[in-house]
Amino acid sequence: MVIGVGGKSAESPLRDGEAELRLIADQLPLPCWIAGPDGERSWVNRRWTDLTGGGSTSAWLGAVAEGDREAVRQSWASAVEAEQHFEVRCRLDDSADHERIALLRAEPIRDQSDHVVRWFGVLTELTDQLEAERRQTFMLAFSDRVRRHAEPDAMLREALAVLGRHLKTQRIGYAEADQAQDLLTVLMDWCDGLGGIVGRYPLLAFGPANIAALARGETVRIEDHLDHPLIGPADLPAYDAMGIRAAITVPLIRDGRLVALLSVHHASPRRWTDEEVRLVEEVAERTWAILERAMERTRAEAELERSREALHHSEKLTALGSLLAGVAHELNNPLAVVVANALLLEEEAEGAPHAEDARRIRLAAERCAKIVRTFLAMARQRQPERALTDVSEVVRSALDLSNYTLRSAGIEVEFDAAPDVPPIWADGDQLHQVVANLVINAQQAMLDTPMPRRLLVRTRADPSGQVSVSVTDTGPGIPDDARRRIFEPFFTTKPQGIGTGMGLSYSLGVAEAHGGTLDLTETSSEGSTFTLMLPSGEPLRSGAPVAVAREARPRDHATALVIDDEAELAGVLARMLRGEGFDAEIATSGREAQKILQDRSFDLVVSDLRMPDLDGGALFEWLRAARPDQAERMAFATGDMLSPNSARVLAAAGRPVIEKPFTRAALRRMLNEIAGPTAA
Repeated sequence: MVIGVGGKSAESPLRDGEAELRLIADQLPLPCWIAGPDGERSWVNRRWTDLTGGGSTSAWLGAVAEGDREAVRQSWASAVEAEQHFEVRCRLDDSADHERIALLRAEPIRDQSDHVVRWFGVLTELTDQLEAERRQTFMLAFSDRVRRHAEPDAMLREALAVLGRHLKTQRIGYAEADQAQDLLTVLMDWCDGLGGIVGRYPLLAFGPANIAALARGETVRIEDHLDHPLIGPADLPAYDAMGIRAAITVPLIRDGRLVALLSVHHASPRRWTDEEVRLVEEVAERTWAILERAMERTRAEAELERSREALHHSEKLTALGSLLAGVAHELNNPLAVVVANALLLEEEAEGAPHAEDARRIRLAAERCAKIVRTFLAMARQRQPERALTDVSEVVRSALDLSNYTLRSAGIEVEFDAAPDVPPIWADGDQLHQVVANLVINAQQAMLDTPMPRRLLVRTRADPSGQVSVSVTDTGPGIPDDARRRIFEPFFTTKPQGIGTGMGLSYSLGVAEAHGGTLDLTETSSEGSTFTLMLPSGEPLRSGAPVAVAREARPRDHATALVIDDEAELAGVLARMLRGEGFDAEIATSGREAQKILQDRSFDLVVSDLRMPDLDGGALFEWLRAARPDQAERMAFATGDMLSPNSARVLAAAGRPVIEKPFTRAALRRMLNEIAGPTAA
């Protein structure tokens, strides 16, 4: 029985409080309900109605998954009977193919007499929270597993497999995108129920609107490709061909461009949760970050290895250069004897039957001398020295150097030098090396090609003031994937042990340092052409004197002292000086010459630089101190005047030099320089 108080029913405040509670609960974002003392639901808020789809207030168990309903009913009955707090975790009824977990709680509301007058219940969905926790746990384990692999490919393969098994999906693909070429290249996939898709595809075949969204950096979630705003009827064949009905695709954007995709595929419609989408995004970002670090590490290790190889190669080249310089220098002395004697023999045999034989000997010896000088130029490390240079002569010298190798490889050489090629302002030794590199590359390219093998080298001048050198071979051409890399340092298409990958890189650097270019201008299965373009020589300044070599006139009773530790070489130079009108003597050591020069004077003193007891530099310093008049009459002879040590001595002395092997013209230039056109 209800007893009235002050003329008012005691139920009135209770009703007012319940109305306020309902009003408040109706605004809550969580599903809520109110029940009477016996536990029967009397009211639910709007959010609960949204969750259960309406129905009677007593049908609240309909929101619980069928397998959990009986346990929830019993737990609720026990709480009502005991008038105690109710709490249970259960699954929610959901038609989607993933579970939704919720926490059901209810608190009894008591009056002043501690009687339960109503129950207030709340449903808290835990799905996102649990998935977030699972995602964090997964990502920790994911990072650990992926980092166990050192190679980027192995890392990516592990990442795809771990994610695929976690999502219980059927395929995950990693692809690179090239919008400019409309190309999607799937580089790797993980499959469980769907076939592999590694290969190339038209990018826009998957929907222009879809690709545009990805290019903006948006993740695209497809739950059914038959009902998606970004996919039109014309786009369906691409998805059907891959067996894709549902997908999550995460783009990688670099410098404002779409460059890669990570895509999860399912063969049937699937409602992806927000947490699943976030997980794929996080895996994609983490995978790309790990891959980039791994690739950077791989690049750094490769660069370090290349640096080691380059250092090793440089050390070998330095050792080889020293050996080559030593060998060339040792060759110079006997070669100088051959050249000089051949010259003298030709002069003496003029008009005789053997004159032509003597000329052929001289030409062959001079060719050998050119090759030796080329060896020295390649071996000595020196700063570039630019002067007006005859390009055609540089090419001839390079071909002379390679002549035997080309002939032995069965290669026919044609050199087509235009007559109007002007000189260029260049370092002749560097250009010689560039041409030699191009010739060697052409020769190696033709090693495995059938006969005939031809090498065509042309020099040309164009109206713009440029000089070109083109080298054309009949090799197999350069593959497409190598063309853009052939000028990179250490890149080579040659087999192991053949080539270092530095020839073209060095040659390009020389060309650009000279203000020119070096390009692969033509390549096919029938051969390749490299073209070196260089600006023509700088004009002489107005009013600058032009040096003209003058013929030395015979000297009457002029004296000369020739100093060389090789008596035969000293003798042949003395013979040549006698032909110029000198009374020439020889000394076979620096000490012997020092004794002679203590008491006697000569119009000319020619000394070798390198001698065992007292070398030419030391002899000059002694003369400058003891006999300055004789120091002014001294010249040097050397087989490598630009080696570092020789260069220092010659620069300090400032005296004329004649380079071995000797020629009559070189000797006369030296005589004119030291004594003028008339004898002293």
